[in-house]
Amino acid sequence: MGRAAIIGQDVRLVKQVIGRMDSGRPCFHGAASGALPGVLIGWLFGLVNWLDLIRLLGALRTGGDSTRT
Repeated sequence: MGRAAIIGQDVRLVKQVIGRMDSGRPCFHGAASGALPGVLIGWLFGLVNWLDLIRLLGALRTGGDSTRT
């Protein structure tokens, strides 16, 4: 590699405030960000519960007990 040159001095991040945020909006965003994982985990538990119900109905239909090992 021949020659290299770095042009510039510093990297700056410039933010511009466009409005005020009251206390309700961050509370809503915090609650929503906590509720979403809760809904997904609850959905997974509900899905497992439905699968157990389907397995039980299949065992009752065939006359066998699929819960014994």
